Amino acid sequence: MMISKLFKTLLGAVLAATVFSAGATPVTMSLADVDGLQNGGTIDQLIDSPVAGAGVLTFDLVGRVSLDGEGCCTDIFTLWINGTKLYSGTFNMGGGGANVNYFIDPSVTIVSSVSKGDYSGGLTKFSVAHALLAGTNTYSFAYTELQGAEDEGWAIANANVSVNAGSTAVPEPGSLALLGLGLMGFAVARRRKN
Repeated sequence: MMISKLFKTLLGAVLAATVFSAGATPVTMSLADVDGLQNGGTIDQLIDSPVAGAGVLTFDLVGRVSLDGEGCCTDIFTLWINGTKLYSGTFNMGGGGANVNYFIDPSVTIVSSVSKGDYSGGLTKFSVAHALLAGTNTYSFAYTELQGAEDEGWAIANANVSVNAGSTAVPEPGSLALLGLGLMGFAVARRRKN
């Protein structure tokens, strides 16, 4: 009878360890696609995150008509996250000039930057690792030195922020089962002693 009860308890512990094991749950939040201000300026996007953790922002910087790289009429893009400047640079997206990074934090990756030709715009893709706060996070995108949307337009598109919720160390189900088995062994040994 005692062996049967012990077996059922052990079986229940093993099943619970495998069924209720925890892990990191990825959370992805999207920012709205927005057109940039016609004569330059800053656009703030807010995300309310349910968790804090290591976040990754990915987005497309869309150049319309003739955004200029480094040269005679340099247009400068800047990115801040939660008030911290992470990037400042210029891209040839239809306006000529060279792509130049004036300031780039090690957490910033420029995935690609393509000009579609003179006065045809372009696309620059970013990936930015950052500390995501629980609560409100502010993403600020700015372009300066623009000459108006009819000549130099820009937009932010396909912007997403991802974070692993609860990404703390979690015991493996097998470890929990072994722990349960060891505790059962102590209980049986103690019962036999009495």
